[in-house]
Amino acid sequence: MIAVGDITLETWLELQSIEATNEFDKACQVISILRDVPLDEVLDMPPDEALTIADDLVRLTHQMSKPAAYVEVSGEDFYPIPFESLEFGAYIDLESLFSGEYRENVDKILAILYRRRLTPPTDLTPGRYEDYEAYHIQRAPLFLEVPVRHIHGQVSKYVAWRDKLLKNYEGLFGDPEPADDVEDEERLTAEESKAKAQEDRVKKWSWQLFLWKLSGEDPLKMEEATRMPVLGAMNILSMIQELNL
Repeated sequence: MIAVGDITLETWLELQSIEATNEFDKACQVISILRDVPLDEVLDMPPDEALTIADDLVRLTHQMSKPAAYVEVSGEDFYPIPFESLEFGAYIDLESLFSGEYRENVDKILAILYRRRLTPPTDLTPGRYEDYEAYHIQRAPLFLEVPVRHIHGQVSKYVAWRDKLLKNYEGLFGDPEPADDVEDEERLTAEESKAKAQEDRVKKWSWQLFLWKLSGEDPLKMEEATRMPVLGAMNILSMIQELNL
């Protein structure tokens, strides 16, 4: 049987997809996955033994709170990049991945958050990491083989950092949509409906508009704008908005 500490991201995702009607059913599915045997062969297992395996899954969840200093991926060391060093383009891609089904994208998310380190940090410098070049698509499958306890905590840390970032720059993203505004929309005048339609179009292209502004409205420089540090990009966008530039 696979040791709890050795469960890979791929196996963990399989465990998370379990659908069960009761704890015993769930435990049997866990055993089937961890022992790589057909479910029919474990359904006759004593309930106490099956529930013990389920408890191991709970302990796995507790072990994932602190990520490892680095992980080995396909024979190379990958380090968690400081979130403040994220490029604006990488941040935009992460937003897209989090907007979908998280479990389907977690391997791609990790492939963005972990990079090869070019120079180690010192007391005076944070270290230097490889630039973001959308390698996450090719690298994502490799992260499926990494022990989940080494990497999953980094996702939780990023989510907490992201929530704080969005709160600090909430003025850039407008007010949240009302939960039920169907009746209000029916009472809009033609001019108000036109304005709302324009607002909806702006929201649809919000990230592209941000890049357009950062590039000085030069489409040839939009790719360059994606390489800006995310905090610097947010600060400049806030200035542009506040000064109506």
